[in-house]
Amino acid sequence: MLRRLPLLAALSIGCANPISNALFIEDAEFLAAVPNFDELSVDFPASVETLSGPLPLPGHATDLRAQSAAVAANLQLTLADLSTLGSYIRSDEPSVREDDLRSWGPASLENGTRALLLVDIIRSGVGQYDWAFMLSESSAGPWVPFYAGTHFSGATVADGDGTFEADIGLLADALGQEREGLVLVEYDLREGSLLDLELQGYREAADDDPLDAWYRYEADGSGAGDFQYGIEAELSEGDAAERVGVRTRWKDDGAMRADSRMYGGDLKPQEFTMSQCWDASGALVYQVDSWEMLDPLGELSACAFQKAEYADDW
Repeated sequence: MLRRLPLLAALSIGCANPISNALFIEDAEFLAAVPNFDELSVDFPASVETLSGPLPLPGHATDLRAQSAAVAANLQLTLADLSTLGSYIRSDEPSVREDDLRSWGPASLENGTRALLLVDIIRSGVGQYDWAFMLSESSAGPWVPFYAGTHFSGATVADGDGTFEADIGLLADALGQEREGLVLVEYDLREGSLLDLELQGYREAADDDPLDAWYRYEADGSGAGDFQYGIEAELSEGDAAERVGVRTRWKDDGAMRADSRMYGGDLKPQEFTMSQCWDASGALVYQVDSWEMLDPLGELSACAFQKAEYADDW
């Protein structure tokens, strides 16, 4: 159920003015306030091969390392989709330049609809930028934001922190699609990389069950990292939704531990836990689960992290 969220795959933007790749130097700080793919990257160890096909539910895979790699790759593709919009304003000159404002558009969406796109980046205070991608059926408005955020500068504008959200339903409606859901993101790039992403009520079609999911990625630049993710869904035969979370941690040499927990809903007061460890070469050196569904393997002393740590109860 944890799939790539193809928010912008069908988005094609046409501009009334010729596109120029030469951006004015004075625009650079405004553009740096809108997160892009390079800044919000999820760098799971590259040696891990991702899974193909639909992703399994967290905790239901026999290889948590491969599952975490696949979920991380899925999340990275979603962030790349969001950055598609940012590439639009980075490849064209703003249509309006004021001391504390840069604006792009209105531009048409070349998809057979009347939807128009307008982008504003406002310098609201010292080091603070508020930005919004907005849609309308008329150049006179009203303009409805579907992708918007606030960014605070760090040592440079880009190396800062902030929040943004994307309304999948508003954009999908403009594209003539059925997709729904809300993406909420908090990030901090001042020291290393920290990303929190929450997905609320996501569905690809009107008759799909809505999916709630959560992701957290943290890295300090040393090569070590911490990746957490989870979903809330009806996983048992009852009516109440259970929560499943996976936390995968690794050291700078690639040695890794993953801990999974399924709890709540109809499982109360029971819960299912599972732990696996790998050495720096990627070999599985330890595994155990609370329901004895897997064959126990190895000794806890072989783990890069001795203590189980589960995904936060988001």
